[in-house]
Amino acid sequence: MTVPFSYVTDILVRLDDGALVLVEIQKIPYYFPAERASCYSADLLLRQYSRIKNEKGKAFSYKDLRKVYTIIFYEQSIEAFKAYREI
Repeated sequence: MTVPFSYVTDILVRLDDGALVLVEIQKIPYYFPAERASCYSADLLLRQYSRIKNEKGKAFSYKDLRKVYTIIFYEQSIEAFKAYREI
């Protein structure tokens, strides 16, 4: 049995300031709608939260969290993304 799509992180990078960057490369855009991108960004934030909270314990502050970035490259964009050419 073949699975049509699986979650594989193409590139996950932690920057010097602790920010996480996920770079996804998608051939078929409808496999990666905006809602899915939002979930991936939330996952990055949760990963960072868990790691920092474990490291700092009671000294943890939400100010310790850094930005997360999700960058997605499509071979061809869906129409919904073409509506925001200025962004």
